[in-house]
Amino acid sequence: ALSAGAELGLDRRHLAGRLALDALVGPASGFALAVGLAGTVARPEALGPGRVRFSALSASVGLARPVDLRAASLVPALFVAAGPVFARGLDLPASRRGAALVLRVGLSLGLATRAGLFVQTGLALAPVRARATDTASATATPEPLVRAWLSVGFALARKKP
Repeated sequence: ALSAGAELGLDRRHLAGRLALDALVGPASGFALAVGLAGTVARPEALGPGRVRFSALSASVGLARPVDLRAASLVPALFVAAGPVFARGLDLPASRRGAALVLRVGLSLGLATRAGLFVQTGLALAPVRARATDTASATATPEPLVRAWLSVGFALARKKP
């Protein structure tokens, strides 16, 4: 499935655009391996006298249990995601860029219709997260600890022989 949508920080103000590619690997019924790639670009956030923009790329792996409904498939999944987060300082005296690795665990729920429409929502907790700091003003802006997303896209279904 290829989908796009919005991601929101639940513990503080954070809004990002999200583009994701998700796949299930395994039998048509029963448990399957859920793999995915996701990229986000957040709107700038306050940092000292300026702003910072977080962008991220993450790969995920998890366990899914597709449930076949008459007109669609419901796909709940438990996953772990990791990848780099990039921070870019804007309007700061010494604008810099930085990167850090993050780790997230979460739950997602996808709905794929027979016509190919795919809707996904999810919730993730970041036990390891990035933080942008401005040493001149001694301020820091961390990534959200808890985030949720909603995305819509298209799913291709492939039946196994």
